[in-house]
Amino acid sequence: AVPGSSRGPASLAVVAVDDAQVVAQAFASLAASCAAEGKQVVVADLSDGAYLARLLRVSDPGVRDASWNGANLVLVRPQPEDVAPVGPVPGGASPAVPAQADPALVTACSSADLLLTFATLDPAFGGDHLGTWATSVVVVVTAGESSAEKVYSCLLYTSPSPRDRQK
Repeated sequence: AVPGSSRGPASLAVVAVDDAQVVAQAFASLAASCAAEGKQVVVADLSDGAYLARLLRVSDPGVRDASWNGANLVLVRPQPEDVAPVGPVPGGASPAVPAQADPALVTACSSADLLLTFATLDPAFGGDHLGTWATSVVVVVTAGESSAEKVYSCLLYTSPSPRDRQK
């Protein structure tokens, strides 16, 4: 139920707060399910440990073909030195994020129906860049594993507007 856009593919980011390895498996299953429905799916791995890329057996950065449970996907893995990489979603950049996405990424997403982004967040860098990857964000926590401070900081960094961040 991810809303589409006339300016690009429908987009959703999933932020793993605790057990990124487990969340990456559920995320890959979501992507495969969407691909099995006939959608052209691009997945991006913005996690610290490249959890999704390792799960899909892709080791090199860049835009690569991948598969999960028989479904064909396109995997985007930014360069390791790109701490807060810019995505292809137009109009989502905050003033703190440069406005140019990688041309190969823009090309891959131009024919996609759905862009799913898997991320972990480092409070030192924040999550402003997620606005260039997705129009909606889901934060996944594990019951009993997250401190209130950790949950609050992830919600703070993924809120779409300063007004929402104050709630």
